[in-house]
Amino acid sequence: MARRIRGVAAALAAAALLLGTAVPAHAGSKLDNIDRNSVNPVFDLVVMRPIGLATTVAGAAVFLPAGLVTALFHRDSVKPMFNTLVRGPYEFTFEDPIGSHAGDERNY
Repeated sequence: MARRIRGVAAALAAAALLLGTAVPAHAGSKLDNIDRNSVNPVFDLVVMRPIGLATTVAGAAVFLPAGLVTALFHRDSVKPMFNTLVRGPYEFTFEDPIGSHAGDERNY
């Protein structure tokens, strides 16, 4: 009797594995309609915006002394440094629409 139960369980497990491999092919077509440049708005507000705020503050704190020293020797390097350390995180945090940060690539 135990062998029969094991045999039935093994057959059911094998059938489940075979059916499990066929399902994702159908489900994948529905995922193609998802906007790849969007993020869950709640995740954006609760996680990404506070990280953006912290990055803006940290970038400004780093930029102030580094920007002064750089301005003394290489004036052309100050604007790209400002864009990377302050402007980018500021726009990410305060100007971008909520839920629009997935794969966000900026060119300043």
